[in-house]
Amino acid sequence: MKNLLLIIFQGFVVTITMAGSCNFTGEGDGTSWSDINNWSCGSEPDLSKDQVDIPSGFNVVNNTGKNFQFENGATLTINGGLDMLGQKLEFIGEASHLTVSSGGKLIGGELFFNEDADGLIDDMAVVEIEHLKLDDETELVINASCILISEALENKGDSGIFGTGCIDFEGNAANFTNKGTGCIFGCCSNDLEDCTLNGGPLPVKFTSFESIVIDNKMVRLDWQTASETNNDYFAIERSRDGVSWEEIRIIKGAGNSTELLSYSALDNNPFDGRSYYIIKQVDFDGHFSYSDSKLVHIASTTSQVSVYSSQDQITIEGDTIALKNLKIYNIKGEDVHDLIQILKHEVDKVQIDLSNLNTGVYIVELEDSINKIYKR
Repeated sequence: MKNLLLIIFQGFVVTITMAGSCNFTGEGDGTSWSDINNWSCGSEPDLSKDQVDIPSGFNVVNNTGKNFQFENGATLTINGGLDMLGQKLEFIGEASHLTVSSGGKLIGGELFFNEDADGLIDDMAVVEIEHLKLDDETELVINASCILISEALENKGDSGIFGTGCIDFEGNAANFTNKGTGCIFGCCSNDLEDCTLNGGPLPVKFTSFESIVIDNKMVRLDWQTASETNNDYFAIERSRDGVSWEEIRIIKGAGNSTELLSYSALDNNPFDGRSYYIIKQVDFDGHFSYSDSKLVHIASTTSQVSVYSSQDQITIEGDTIALKNLKIYNIKGEDVHDLIQILKHEVDKVQIDLSNLNTGVYIVELEDSINKIYKR
């Protein structure tokens, strides 16, 4: 909670609002940044002073449609997940700080550091953004395996990027600027071709990674590497929520190779419903990197739930309908629950209005079943 300090000075009462903590509790809708019931401070965090924490197990969405600007010593620690939905996340001023902890995830939008702000992206953190910019004596330490930047990378002023991780930059040379005096992983050239964008040994370069559901009973994972350096093995991990992962298989690596190599692994006992797969690549010295994650759907064979669809509605019938566990995704895996409307909710039936959805295929996920519907 925020604390108020009253100071009496020459007959005047001065009220100073002191920095406080504001932690995401998920006691509201469980995901939205704008839902004040999700925050321990009883309101949206004050980005000019609060220490904001997103704990492990929570995936928060910036549904405000606004950029986030942390300043005056405000901090953000991500142990769970934050999806910026294309908006900018910016840190300004000394002591303003971002931490993406081990297991944390930051995706979407832009990430800016200005005026002595700094950041840390730790081992096993996942960061997938469009634009990274540092300026005015800022510092970013990347110890994560490899962060993804899809469009633009700028390092200016007296700024620099350090650490033992790496950057997977998918933009072109015109969108690469490296004029910061701190350089990027020791590379001080402004020519993209001169920089490996790597703070440690070159990671394995994944050229493809595919997940295939076979007969609704198994999941086959296929991937290829363009090169491998000191690659000991690949660990196949899976997750129900994209946050907590378990290792299910080990596949021996090639050690050192400059050839295109193909690998495959089979999960004979996948989770029912929605789940995720990721490949952890481990070097002989213990360094590791991660592939992108893949989403799969396995329909339950024991479900007693039926889903019927019409042009703008679906009806779900079954012995038990747990509405709080109902989720609807588009074919890209994006949650569209906020666009639907519950018309009727009975013990054994739920009717849902789909009129706000675009035409296409959607996934209806319940407690133990996955169903595909087509919105006409």
